[in-house]
Amino acid sequence: MVHSTDLSLNAADIKTLKERARALKARLERLERRVSSIQAPGMPGIRIAMVDGDLCAGCGRCSDVCPVRAIELKGKTARVDAARCRGCGLCVDACPQGAVSMQALRMHGKIPKQATG
Repeated sequence: MVHSTDLSLNAADIKTLKERARALKARLERLERRVSSIQAPGMPGIRIAMVDGDLCAGCGRCSDVCPVRAIELKGKTARVDAARCRGCGLCVDACPQGAVSMQALRMHGKIPKQATG
């Protein structure tokens, strides 16, 4: 036989569990948003590096710091392979001329072969 005090404890336990479930659900939703904002290796980023050809001195510093080798020198200008760029921004910090910037990828799912300005 179940005592009434046992029922109130069970009801309290259920209430506590429901509160925890709501808190966990909210946390899971936040984590899912964060995970979805992280791009997988080898996939193009939401933002990619762009090189202003008029400012680029061809020093290669941007290419040297790129962890996925998405930047190479073509003549005296750096060029970005947008399909490889992960959008980390290390090249922007490395460029002494200020020729590299991060731009939003607005190609409706298409990835340009080269990203230069």
